[in-house]
Amino acid sequence: TTYWFQGKLEGAEQNFRSAKQILSRVEKQGVGNSNFLNQMLYVENNLGHVLESRGKLDEARASYQTVLDLAQKLVAADPGNVDWNVQLGASHNNLGKLALTRGDMVAAIAEYAARHRMQIVRTFADEGRSGLNIEGRESLRQLIDESEAGNADCQVLLVYDVSRWGRFQDADESAYYEYL
Repeated sequence: TTYWFQGKLEGAEQNFRSAKQILSRVEKQGVGNSNFLNQMLYVENNLGHVLESRGKLDEARASYQTVLDLAQKLVAADPGNVDWNVQLGASHNNLGKLALTRGDMVAAIAEYAARHRMQIVRTFADEGRSGLNIEGRESLRQLIDESEAGNADCQVLLVYDVSRWGRFQDADESAYYEYL
């Protein structure tokens, strides 16, 4: 980690990859206890951060996914372990931030929901539609109609960013939809 803190990302990447290779060899010998899995998680997570910093987003995503898989194993083995639950949430957060970096709002929201143990039951999306007014925004209109009628099949509404909700030019119209 010294290279990483010094900003020498290439050296940090090499060190974390070497540590990962050593751990992989040990794993093949049948070691798989929680302390070992936690060490693997630590190395893979740091490798993911370094790869992301170096702009290697596909490799970073693979590392973060491995961290998520390891965290899920650890939490399954001991659901009451707070540290492992925190790492599980952080894994979803890392994947979500990376999705945002790539411009994938749907994946970012899915990671947020997973981190908070929410299930996405439906998605309302008006891709490519202007948020200046409600005209042409059939999904938003459907969401509002169902909510007003009491037919919403959800408890929480996840919106990537309030600017995605709408940029209504009419302040009264904007206030009306915020009130709903």
